[in-house]
Amino acid sequence: MGNDAGKYIRLVVCSVLLSVPLAVLAEDSSSAADTAESEKVCFDTTRVRNHDPLSDKFLFIEQSGGDSFLITMKSRCFGLRNTQVIAFKDTMRRICSGDNFAEVLFRDAGRPMTCRIGNIEKVADKETAKAIVAERIAAETESNPD
Repeated sequence: MGNDAGKYIRLVVCSVLLSVPLAVLAEDSSSAADTAESEKVCFDTTRVRNHDPLSDKFLFIEQSGGDSFLITMKSRCFGLRNTQVIAFKDTMRRICSGDNFAEVLFRDAGRPMTCRIGNIEKVADKETAKAIVAERIAAETESNPD
């Protein structure tokens, strides 16, 4: 009987020791998911009150309530820089960074155009967005001196 009790105690101790690392891993993965979720930036497409295409790849928008965002397209969108009217294609009035199917719709010389959104960043104001865009364009030009 004493031998069986010893086996039982070792089994319980092993089970506890094995479950502790699993619990720690579960906490790490949930905190990583929470971090990714907290870094996700979203805006409500119905609250956009002003927009300014800063180039063929970057779009600045302001929402009612004062929030401002810099939207980076997945690729260059020829004609975006000169457009005056834009719309957003979304599924639930909200577009977030990382959404795979969010698009900006606009017209270039009368032709309907669409561009996929690559990234969304919250910015302080239009001047901050312009400075970020200038820095990125300079870095891109430096790395591709064609």
